[in-house]
Amino acid sequence: MINWLRANKAYRILLLNPEGLQCDQIYINKPIYSLRAGDVTGDKADEIIIGVIKKTRFDQAIKRRIYILTVRSGKITPVFLCSRTIHQLVECGAAGDGSGKLLTMEKKPNGTFCVARYTWQKFGFAFTNYVFQSNDSIICKRRFNHDVR
Repeated sequence: MINWLRANKAYRILLLNPEGLQCDQIYINKPIYSLRAGDVTGDKADEIIIGVIKKTRFDQAIKRRIYILTVRSGKITPVFLCSRTIHQLVECGAAGDGSGKLLTMEKKPNGTFCVARYTWQKFGFAFTNYVFQSNDSIICKRRFNHDVR
């Protein structure tokens, strides 16, 4: 089981065993906009999907990014740290249909909002298709929440 709590200006992500005892922990010292679990690599095992707000070495703009983590042998380990999506990232999560895909809600430059699907490609995600598009952010967010796990 994954649990998280805010500790000062950082977030502590805890991995608990079935008895509720802590097995591992990590600290994220950046703002978090989303924390979910679900299969995004297609291996039928849930990953931890964390939406963080930060800059990167190659993109100094503070933006929404995605961390994908997994649990191996009782330890939390990174799978992929995603620095960009096709359009401006709004939200992220695993597809709720069991397909093992990453879903994002994004805002296009023309103001249209979309739910996009990405497929894991050994190391990184490739854009697959748009699941939904709307000029209304609330309608798009409802669709995203319906489709995501």
